[in-house]
Amino acid sequence: MKHDFELSDGRVYRFRCEKFWRGVFLCEGHQERFRLYQHKGLRYSIFQDERQIAAFIKNRVKIGKGNRYDIEVDTDADLVVVLCLVLTVNTAENDDNRATITVDFGNIGPEDRPFDESWQPR
Repeated sequence: MKHDFELSDGRVYRFRCEKFWRGVFLCEGHQERFRLYQHKGLRYSIFQDERQIAAFIKNRVKIGKGNRYDIEVDTDADLVVVLCLVLTVNTAENDDNRATITVDFGNIGPEDRPFDESWQPR
């Protein structure tokens, strides 16, 4: 999976799958580096360098192409970049989905790092 996106202020980011089987994605651009981790189930976390800046969970049951994400973000995080990462994952996972009702059991494979249950946005 490879996606590039350009923000309205001219910043360009490259989104790439870093570890396919472990659900790790790398996004680099504008002298910044973000890693998105897919965890067991329907959870994801986003790190900027080595600090977690966001976490999100997606809905289990969806009707049509209507995914819903509950996103928690640090107040000092770049919200536009975080939303681009979430939308990129959504697009990649649902490119060929034509079903009317879908039940997502989430990730059942290996994960690179466990979800941090104690993390709270700052």
